[in-house]
Amino acid sequence: PDAAVAAFRLSLEAEREKPNVQTDSWLDFGEFVAVGARADLFDEALTVLAEFEGQRTVAFPVQRFRLHAIRAIILGASGERERARASAARALQEAAATHSGFSRHTKLGLVGQRHQSLLKQASMWAA
Repeated sequence: PDAAVAAFRLSLEAEREKPNVQTDSWLDFGEFVAVGARADLFDEALTVLAEFEGQRTVAFPVQRFRLHAIRAIILGASGERERARASAARALQEAAATHSGFSRHTKLGLVGQRHQSLLKQASMWAA
């Protein structure tokens, strides 16, 4: 796990240095922290999410879902129930999307089977 955190940090730093190179490593890091319940990294993950959300076009429903689901899980685990509930509601809204918003690739970037675990964890904070 420590090597994974170091690799995530290197990836994020590389994207900061070359902003034209964009990956979802900022979401991958947040998901790693949230799903792994790495409370020691909660603040860092939330900071990374805010930073990259402000610099990226979050074009796909699955990206927006992941962003809000990760926040819901971290905020809920941190005792911020109201904020977690709001983030979970937004995550569920994105998870329900049936159209990508793109005319030619209508199913691209939708929440799929591989996201069911994250969806289940975020759903816990929706009620």
